[in-house]
Amino acid sequence: SLDKTRDIVALRGYVEREGDFQWRSGLRLTDLVTDKDALLPKPDLDYALIRRENPETGVISVYPLRPRDAFANPDSLDDPELQNKDQIFFFGTEEGDLRREVMDELLDELRGQTRPGAKALIVSVSGPVHFPGEYPMSIEMKVSDLIRAGGNMKDDAYVLSAELTRYRYDDDGGVSIDHVTIESLSALSENPEQDLVLQPYDNL
Repeated sequence: SLDKTRDIVALRGYVEREGDFQWRSGLRLTDLVTDKDALLPKPDLDYALIRRENPETGVISVYPLRPRDAFANPDSLDDPELQNKDQIFFFGTEEGDLRREVMDELLDELRGQTRPGAKALIVSVSGPVHFPGEYPMSIEMKVSDLIRAGGNMKDDAYVLSAELTRYRYDDDGGVSIDHVTIESLSALSENPEQDLVLQPYDNL
């Protein structure tokens, strides 16, 4: 846990130098992690996370980022400005234990702060990705973002179609299930209309 009295940010996970670092206004990700050489061997360059706590309310939010874009475009929107007390988590492409451990902790926090009757911001992927499971849902998160969270598609998984299961909760407590077919997970960039924005509890 972070020292609540100091202006710091934390690097966690798949980095050469884990720990707390001095925060200042305007500090960006690449000020701390300049390129992939600052990460451990075989890093995941498509998915990292920022855990951010609202200083007024204490509410926790999760923001995904793509390290490869941050390294290629420093001082841009791809290289986000960090806020005081941010925790940045990096992962590897061949390990799942760290990813699962971090996700489980974040998911517990998200569930714990969810008001009764509200939906926890959690989605899941059980398809042909390297690391299936539950993941934190971020603002405007899409199917392609969920695939990146799961470590991307397996090399041998050229999938023609997939099914997104969506749960709809009625005001009277009833639940209905929708099944949405996605024609090709392998070609979402060419078919943006298939790259759906996710809702809480969606499962791919």
